[in-house]
Amino acid sequence: MSGLVRLSAATTLVLGLALGSWAVLRAGALPLALVITLVATGATLVALGLGLARRARVAWSFTLAILGVLALAGLLAMPAIVRSGFPPIVAGLVLAVLFGLGATLIMGRDTF
Repeated sequence: MSGLVRLSAATTLVLGLALGSWAVLRAGALPLALVITLVATGATLVALGLGLARRARVAWSFTLAILGVLALAGLLAMPAIVRSGFPPIVAGLVLAVLFGLGATLIMGRDTF
């Protein structure tokens, strides 16, 4: 089960870095409040990824909560995201990663 823990931690780290970098790169086109929120969420996901690597139960629960919020918001906002010019394939893959990572964390709950 340690492979599942490492995979979850690495995916959470990459997701946090990608979210924060994307928000910083698009800072001119997005409202400031959204940029701050996305960068803070990305930094939180990076910290939680480190906690997942250490098998901290608190990091597991916070990661699951953040992924649930991001997945639900992404699912509801998907039409607007695609209409804004974001490639539909990439948007679908990101949403699939969110749901997949959440499912992986739920399946590995006994490890944490």
